[in-house]
Amino acid sequence: MKKIFLQICALFLLTHAIIAQVEFNTSNKEFMYNMGAGNATIYTDWKSASAKAKDCQKLYITGEYLGKKIEKINHFPNLQLALFDNVGLAHIPGSIGDLSQLFVLSIKNNKIIYIDPRIGNLSSLMLFELVGTKLDSIPKSFVGLSNLELFRLINNEADTLKIPAEIFYMRSLKTLQIINANVHQLPDSLARQPKLESFICSDCKLNSLPDSIGYFRQLKHLDLSNNQLNKIPSSIGNLKSATYISFQNNKLMSLPYSISYLRNLQTLDIRGNMLSEQEIEIIKLSLPQCRVLHDNIRK
Repeated sequence: MKKIFLQICALFLLTHAIIAQVEFNTSNKEFMYNMGAGNATIYTDWKSASAKAKDCQKLYITGEYLGKKIEKINHFPNLQLALFDNVGLAHIPGSIGDLSQLFVLSIKNNKIIYIDPRIGNLSSLMLFELVGTKLDSIPKSFVGLSNLELFRLINNEADTLKIPAEIFYMRSLKTLQIINANVHQLPDSLARQPKLESFICSDCKLNSLPDSIGYFRQLKHLDLSNNQLNKIPSSIGNLKSATYISFQNNKLMSLPYSISYLRNLQTLDIRGNMLSEQEIEIIKLSLPQCRVLHDNIRK
C-alpha cells in the first residue's frame, strides 16, 4: 500500500512539472503524448479501450458517436487523460466523478446541456476544457475540484450562462478562460480566489463588473475585451500584480483614477472604446511605465 501511495505521489509531482512546461493545447496531438505516462497507449476508439479498460490511461476519441456509452466512463478506473471531440454527448455523467486519477479532461464540439454535480468529486483534475457546449449554468460543485489549475469554456451557445460564485472559491485555480458565452454578469463575490493569475472573460456580453474584481491580488493577466462595459469599478486599482489588462472593444468613456496605482502594469489595451483624447493623455501620463494601446480618439 505504501509503495502504491508513493507511486501516485511521484506521478502527481511529475504531472505538475510537465504541465508547467507544456502548453494546454489539446488540438496538438503531441499534447497527449507529452502529458502523463509517456509509454501509455492512446486509445482512439471506445471498443478497443473497453477491451483494456483497467489498463487504459489515455482516451482520445474524435468523431465516434458515444451517446449513452459515456455513462460507463467509470469502467476505466486508471484513466488519466480524456479527450472527446464531436462524439454526440449531451451531458457529462455523474459516473465521471469516480475517476480518481483523471487530471486532464477536454470535451469539444458536443452540445452539452448538463453537467452532473458529481463532477466535483474529481479531486485530481487539473486541466478542464469545454468547447462548443450549450450550458445554461456551471454547477456549484466545481468548488470540489480542489486541484484544478485551469478551466476553459469556449463557444457556449445558450442564451445565458450562469457563473456561480463557487467557481471563484477553487483553491488551486490559476487560469480561468471564458470566451464567447453569454455571461452578462459575474457573481458579486469574487474575493475568495487566492491564486488566480489569469482571467479572460471575452465576448461574454458583460455589462458591468462587481467591485470585488479588485480583490484578485495575484492576478497578472486580465482580459475583458469585446464586452459591453461602460464603467470600471475603482477597485481595479487594487490589482497590484497586474502586468496586462485589456478593455478592448467595450463602451468606456473614462477609466477610474485608481488605474494609476497599477505600477506593475506593462500593457493596457483600451482600443475600440469612446475615450476622449484628453482622457487617453491622462491615462498615459499616470502610467508612464505602461504601453497604452488606443485608437478611436474622440476630441
